[in-house]
Amino acid sequence: MNKEDKNRNAYHKAYYAAHREEKNARRKAWREAHHEEAKAYDKAYSEAHPAERNAKNAAYKAAKLQRTFGVDKKEIEAFYIEAQRLTEETGIKYSVDHIIPIKGKHVSGFHVPWNLQVIPLVENISKGNK
Repeated sequence: MNKEDKNRNAYHKAYYAAHREEKNARRKAWREAHHEEAKAYDKAYSEAHPAERNAKNAAYKAAKLQRTFGVDKKEIEAFYIEAQRLTEETGIKYSVDHIIPIKGKHVSGFHVPWNLQVIPLVENISKGNK
């Protein structure tokens, strides 16, 4: 890499750091306005990069395991059974939500019964990691 390329890379890194919030806001607005297109892109990217997808899933599962302590796994499983029952009974998809997210930006919760709730999938997706 020559000096010109290094300067260009340094410029782009500095620019991105200075404008991170507005770039993220534009990205979020675009994804909300083009929901189906963004979903299709995410699916195609995931299929094209299975190793990255698997690594991300494995990291999430590991984090979840490290955040489960001193509880009977059957208590946690009961939430997933209830979500499945409600889905079948109502025809509306339900999911298990962590009240305090496992990987929150400022605080991280635990994968324990008192931090779980069964809510409609649409609500869980809309609240994101908040």
